[in-house]
Amino acid sequence: MAEVIQKRDELTTVTPMMKQYLEVKQDYGDFILMYRLGDFYECFYEDALIASKELELTLTARDCGNGKRAAMCGVPYHKADVYIGKLVEKGYKVAVCDQTEDPKSAVGIVKREVTRVITPGTITDSSLLNEGKNNFLLSVCFGRGTAALGFADISTGEVSSTFISGDDLLSRMENEIAVYQPSESVINISMEECSELTAFLQDKYRTLVNCDAKRLFDYEKSRESVKRVFGQEADKLTEPESIMAVGALIAYINETQKTDVTFAKELNVYTKGQFLEIDMNSRRN
Repeated sequence: MAEVIQKRDELTTVTPMMKQYLEVKQDYGDFILMYRLGDFYECFYEDALIASKELELTLTARDCGNGKRAAMCGVPYHKADVYIGKLVEKGYKVAVCDQTEDPKSAVGIVKREVTRVITPGTITDSSLLNEGKNNFLLSVCFGRGTAALGFADISTGEVSSTFISGDDLLSRMENEIAVYQPSESVINISMEECSELTAFLQDKYRTLVNCDAKRLFDYEKSRESVKRVFGQEADKLTEPESIMAVGALIAYINETQKTDVTFAKELNVYTKGQFLEIDMNSRRN
């Protein structure tokens, strides 16, 4: 019986199909990759072990090269959203890889690419949302003894930001976060550097935490994107950390939705619990 491989790095030789899968997976290492094969979306290796456990699916195997077999489990393509919803609800990020050419006209392996990315804080499908509550994505930009928080609900277009400094920084951040109860977060420093905040988010709200996401917090890119989305109202963000916090929200949503941000309807910038509501209908006047 062929050996079943459960980890990608255990392979030295692969079949053409598995080579294509591994090339796609390389760009989505921290996602559960659902890879379309015929009438099913299949998961392989470590993803298969997770999906089979979380979704109560039968774990099987498929030839992957060099006389070995890859751990595998799958779901029917027409029921994929049900299973995706369960994974996202459990705090996983999912990337959906579809066939992008007609198999009948394909020469060799059918072309495939990721067409959808679904994460807890960037859900747009109404069937996956809880109608009774908002679904917030949180961004945290730490400075020197300061922090800016950004909150966005992609399903309603709400965006808020606040800047915090002074004593009891963590306690004040936790108080603000408690109002929004985010399902996902992006943070500009490592998990070790913000271990208390990470523990608070995970234990209190089961928030999916993406730490050390410095690439999302580039100041110049953030300033450009915030100005593009919010126009003159971007001037309400007076602190660099606030600009980067809101810019990180836009960057992450662009990245996961694979399109420019068009969801934003209003921006709320507030301090000391007071909201400054901005009418986004006039932001480009």
